[in-house]
Parts: sequence; structure tokens; C-alpha cells
Amino acid sequence: MRRWPPETVAAARTQLQSAADSIFENLAARNAKDVGDQMEEAIARLKSVQGEIQSATADSVRAHATATLQTFAKATEESAQRAVATVRSQFQSAAQTIFDDSVARSSKDVKHQLEEAAARLKSIQAEIEGAVAESLKARVGANLQSFEKTMDQSAKNSVGRWRAALAHDLTSVAKILGKNFRSEAGSNGS
Repeated sequence: MRRWPPETVAAARTQLQSAADSIFENLAARNAKDVGDQMEEAIARLKSVQGEIQSATADSVRAHATATLQTFAKATEESAQRAVATVRSQFQSAAQTIFDDSVARSSKDVKHQLEEAAARLKSIQAEIEGAVAESLKARVGANLQSFEKTMDQSAKNSVGRWRAALAHDLTSVAKILGKNFRSEAGSNGS
């Protein structure tokens, strides 16, 4: 077996160490670039999923708001129609009563009765308007509360889906990074 002089061994050791450092730096640069590329892909995918979730949420909220507003408009219209029919019926009834009474009395009494009837009609009209206003306020309040609850629930559901999608994508990123670090650690240990 041949013995090498210590200077030659030291020079060879230095050259080997320099070559190993250079190889390690090249591998580290490649792995960093691969991880960076994978991170960019994951971030792009997360942004795409976020956009899809926002679009779906906006469409869902818009559709639900339209349906709720249509229901509200229909209920309000029906309520107004019932109120008008009631007012018309009461006016007709009062007018018939006035007419019947006026025929039975003299023209002098008719004038007095018409003034009383007009005052009564104004009173009835004020009561009906008050009742219709209260009814409409109650319906509007109930419909608005229902709309707010529905919107709140829809927003909560959308946020929940977004969180689940984000958690899934972050888990995928963590797995990718874990694989890269394990493979890098494995190549460093070899």
C-alpha cells in the first residue's frame, strides 16, 4: 500500500470539500427554486379557489335576496289589495246607510246627516289607514327580520365553505413542503 504525503492528502481533502460544498449549494439552489415554484402554484390555486368561492357566494346571496324581495313584494301587494277591498266595502256600506237615511228624511235633515256622515267617514278612513299602516309595518318588520336571518345564515355557510377549501389547500401545501424537506434531508444524509 502506497503512502501519500500529508500535503497531498490535505490538498486532496480541500479539493474534495470544495467540490462537495459546490454540489451542495447547487442542489440547495435547485430545491429552493422547486419549492418556490410549488409555492407559487399553490398560491395561484388558492387565489383561484378564493375567486370561485366569492363568485358562488355572491350569486347565492343575489339569488336569495331576489327571491326574498319578490316574496316581500307579493305579500305587500296582497295586503294592500285586502286593505283596499275592506275600505271600499266600508265606504259602500256607509254610503248605503247614508242614502237609506236620507231618503226617509226631509232635505233639511239630509244636509245635517250628510255632514255627520262625512265626519264619520273621515273617522273611519283615519282608523282604516292606521290599521293598514300598522299591518304593513308588522309585515315589513317580519319580512326584514327573515331576510336578515337568511342573509346571515347564507354568509355563515359561504364562510364555512371558504374556510374548508382554504384548510384543504393549506394542508396540500404543507404536505408538498414536507415531502420536499424530507427528500432534501434524505439527499443531505446520503
